[in-house]
Amino acid sequence: MDNSKLIKALEEHRDSLDVAEADLSWAVYGIAEVIYKVNALKEKLEKQGVDGIHFENLQTYLSMHHYLMQGRLDYIKDEA
Repeated sequence: MDNSKLIKALEEHRDSLDVAEADLSWAVYGIAEVIYKVNALKEKLEKQGVDGIHFENLQTYLSMHHYLMQGRLDYIKDEA
């Protein structure tokens, strides 16, 4: 592979890392917002007598995805 092709490949790789980092950053932010809003809704409904256990599966699911996306974002940042 000559230098110009190598440089182009490295530039494309760098571009893909930048896009991945931006996308994952937005995903982490979005999931964090949903977690915050679900927690606020849970607290509000608990004050009205609704058992908060109805939210636990959703909270667990959201937390898992937040953890996964944060891990991927950290990995991409280390690669970049």
